[in-house]
Amino acid sequence: TNLSADGTGEPNFPRVEADAGQVVSEPGNAVFVPEKRPFFLDASELFQVPNQLIYTRTVVQPVAAAKLTGSLDGTNIGFLSAVDDKPFSSTDTNNPIFNILRVRRDIGSGSTGGIVYTDRIDGDNYNRVAGADTRIVFKKIYKLFLQGAESFNHEGGVSTNAPLWDAYIDKGGRGFQFHNEISGIHQDFAAASGFITRAGIVHGVI
Repeated sequence: TNLSADGTGEPNFPRVEADAGQVVSEPGNAVFVPEKRPFFLDASELFQVPNQLIYTRTVVQPVAAAKLTGSLDGTNIGFLSAVDDKPFSSTDTNNPIFNILRVRRDIGSGSTGGIVYTDRIDGDNYNRVAGADTRIVFKKIYKLFLQGAESFNHEGGVSTNAPLWDAYIDKGGRGFQFHNEISGIHQDFAAASGFITRAGIVHGVI
């Protein structure tokens, strides 16, 4: 009773509110466009992943799509499968196929653990991303976050894989506070079902 299944075929997305225009200040960065389509907005919170490894706008104009969302024994589940239209294939002859899975579970007061898997198959080419993340709260004021993911890309007969990682610890509450973070995205990391602003960077905050 806590799981629901939805499906759509040839949805009429042109009726959705138009996207606002954006000015690109840094040409090397991708432009984020928020999701506004009702089918993808429903239960979208179950597909949230740190570092935006799931971004449903990558499914441009689905011929058909289905999803399963809800909770099972305290575990939140979001699964989406979609077949995109041929013009959005790299060859114009295949229908890109998406499979997206997000599983997350509370593991204590304010703490969570989750996994993510996505793939986009376009004929003989594919992109797959697998990852895990956890957020641990202890003594009510300390937060520890860890995330790791790996992308597996096959295009034009060439296969590559590359990592993404992120970690931070911070202290809130009264008195002394801090936030320390370090993250990195390999230059070959690709997420065809996600949104990566820019790859090939390492970022630290002290």
